[in-house]
Amino acid sequence: MFSALPTVTALPQESPFPDISFHIFSQFIEHNFSSKISLSAVLVILFTLTENPDLLNLHSRQQNPKSTKEKQVTISGWMKHLAIAVDDKFDKDKIRILKKSDNATESTTRQKNIGVKLDKLAKLLNLNPYNDKGQFEQKLLPVSHKSIRPIHVICPNSYECETLGCNSRSLRQISKSRDIPLVTLIKNFQYYDNVPVLTGKCYGCNTIYSADHEHTPVLGEQD
Repeated sequence: MFSALPTVTALPQESPFPDISFHIFSQFIEHNFSSKISLSAVLVILFTLTENPDLLNLHSRQQNPKSTKEKQVTISGWMKHLAIAVDDKFDKDKIRILKKSDNATESTTRQKNIGVKLDKLAKLLNLNPYNDKGQFEQKLLPVSHKSIRPIHVICPNSYECETLGCNSRSLRQISKSRDIPLVTLIKNFQYYDNVPVLTGKCYGCNTIYSADHEHTPVLGEQD
C-alpha cells in the first residue's frame, strides 16, 4: 500500500562555494586585472558573483539561445548593469581594478571590459548553468558560504592588565587544551559551533581575565 504513495525528494537549496585552487584563481586575477588591484577589491568582485546567481542565470540564458528568434550575445544587459555597479563601487582615483590597456576613459567601454572579466570569472568559478558545449545542466542556486565561514575564538576583551600598579602587563593564555570549553556562538544572526573559550592571566597581580569578566584573587585565596 505504501509503495503506491508518491514520494518527495528534497532538492538542494544551495550550491557549494566554488572550489578551485588558489593558484588558478590568482593567475586569472593577475592576467585579467590590474597588478595594483587590492585584496578588498578582489573579494568584492568574487562575492559579487557568488551573491548574484539569478542574474548569472539570466545572463547565461542569453548567451545560449534556443529559438531562431533569439540573438546570441556575449555580454547581456544583465551583465552590463552588474559591471556598471562594480565600476561605480570603486573610486577611480584610488582603486584601479583594470589593466591600463582595458581602463578606457570612456565609461561605456570600461564597463564593457569589466563585464567581459566578470563573465570569464563566473565561468572559471563554474557559476554557469551551461557546460562548455552550451548544454544546460541546471539552474544556479544560491551559493553557500558555510565552507568559508571564519573560525572564531572567544578571548578576553582586554589585551593587557588593567589593574593599577601592574604597568599594563601583557596577559598570558592559561587555558589547558583539555579544559577549554567549546560553546555555540551567535553572531550577526549566524550560529558558530564548537567555538573555544580562552582565559588570560596577569602574572603581576594574578588577575584572571575571561571573555565577560575579570577576577582578582583576594589575599590568601588559592588559584
